[in-house]
Amino acid sequence: MFSANFSSTLSLYSNMGNEVSPGTPMALACDMLDKLPSNIWSDPNKTFLEPSFSSGGIYFKIVEKLYNGLEEVIPNPKERLKHILT
Repeated sequence: MFSANFSSTLSLYSNMGNEVSPGTPMALACDMLDKLPSNIWSDPNKTFLEPSFSSGGIYFKIVEKLYNGLEEVIPNPKERLKHILT
């Protein structure tokens, strides 16, 4: 359920700001995040900063990767999302 809702929200945000600020293309954002060590997505002590936050594409991909990666560490979906966003 989260994945489908998240994907539709992500697609909306991925096109925002294209007129003024194109943001990072989603394919590039995915490539950049995939270059990070895979174990960071399952570490609840890691934090992330995305200072450019133009369209939010990188931010939403980070949230998605953490949401999936922390599933074993924080099994409750609401608690996991709260942990990621706060």
